[in-house]
Amino acid sequence: MFDVETKIRLNKDRLEKDLDSIQRIQNRYPLYFAFLGLVGLYIFDFVTYIKNYNHERSIDTWILILLIITFILLAISLYKFILLIIPQKIYYDKLPEEIYKEYYENIKDFLSADQQTLIEETNSGYLEYLELSVRKNFNIYVKKRFLYYQVVLFSLISLFPYIILLLIKFIYYG
Repeated sequence: MFDVETKIRLNKDRLEKDLDSIQRIQNRYPLYFAFLGLVGLYIFDFVTYIKNYNHERSIDTWILILLIITFILLAISLYKFILLIIPQKIYYDKLPEEIYKEYYENIKDFLSADQQTLIEETNSGYLEYLELSVRKNFNIYVKKRFLYYQVVLFSLISLFPYIILLLIKFIYYG
C-alpha cells in the first residue's frame, strides 16, 4: 500500500510519538513524591496515637483500623510506583547512516545484485528495525501507562481513610 520510504517516515513519526508519551509519564514521577511528602506530614502522628492505644476507647480502634487501611493502600501504591520506575530498554531511532552503512556492509558481499537492489534491501532492513522499535516502545508505554494509572488510583483511594484520620485528629485531639 505504501512505499518503503513512506513506511519509514510513518514509523519514525510513531516512534517519536511513543517516546514523547513515555517521557510525559516519567515527568509525572515528582508528583508522586510530593504526594508521599504530604501524607508523611501527619501519618507518623497517628503511629504515636497507636503507642497509647486503649482498646476500651472506640476512637482508638477506629484510628488503628484506618491507619492500617491507609498503610496497606500506600504500600500497594509504592509497590506499583517502584514497578513503574524500574528502567526498561527504550528503543531510539538509530541514525539512518549507521543503519545503512552497517546493513549495506553485511549484505553487499552476499548479493551480487545491482545498486538499486542493495538500497532496497537496506531500506527494508531499516524499516524492520523501526517497526520492531515501535512495537517494543508501544508495549513499554502501555505498561507504564497502566502502572501509572494504578499508582494514582491507589494513592487517591488511600486519601479517604487518611482524611478521616485527619478529621479524627483535629476533632478529638485538637
